[in-house]
Amino acid sequence: MPFMQGREVGSADLKAKVLCVTHNSALHDLDDEAIKLATALRGLRAVKQTGEMTVRVDGWKIERWCLKSGFNLLASRWLEPRGFAPDPQAVRVIFGDSRPPPATGLYVVIDPPVMMTPDTDQVGWQMFADERNPAAIVGVYIQLHGLGLIVSNQPSDITVALRATKNSGKVATSNWSAARVIHHPRCVELFRNKVPPGERGSLTVEFVW
Repeated sequence: MPFMQGREVGSADLKAKVLCVTHNSALHDLDDEAIKLATALRGLRAVKQTGEMTVRVDGWKIERWCLKSGFNLLASRWLEPRGFAPDPQAVRVIFGDSRPPPATGLYVVIDPPVMMTPDTDQVGWQMFADERNPAAIVGVYIQLHGLGLIVSNQPSDITVALRATKNSGKVATSNWSAARVIHHPRCVELFRNKVPPGERGSLTVEFVW
């Protein structure tokens, strides 16, 4: 599964208007959960924020938010001008009417470890495409202020594809040649780097499933 063209965007750019008011309101809680996670990640970068911090998020909502964001990006045609037909099963997952099949859904990049620096204060994305059908999207990578989130809709080895990806520098700052991911993690620990001794902070993200 090769990566398709990636893009770095601002938070406002992620608000593609592709849903009606009713459906958008139904997914509002997913955005709130993502904002809570993003706020904690950005707080780790704050110069005055030291010591150990913990944030607890609903793993299912983060998973559904990542999937929804990927669909939004495709529907907005920011990736490419061609249209696409959303997978009905994935749509049911987004709206909470179904769970993703085993070995699919949310993966988090845990190695190389995330080191929060000014360079990672960005939101970016890349798409996984099926090698046999490049027009078919089988997963999306979202870099949320340094934390790598991958949501896949196929039970395949994402690690292989991630390690084979050549980093453009626009979406992520890590070298993925020896990357490791974890499916539905219970917790992930992140650290702030490139700060004076004594000001180094850490953040534990607890995922509730």
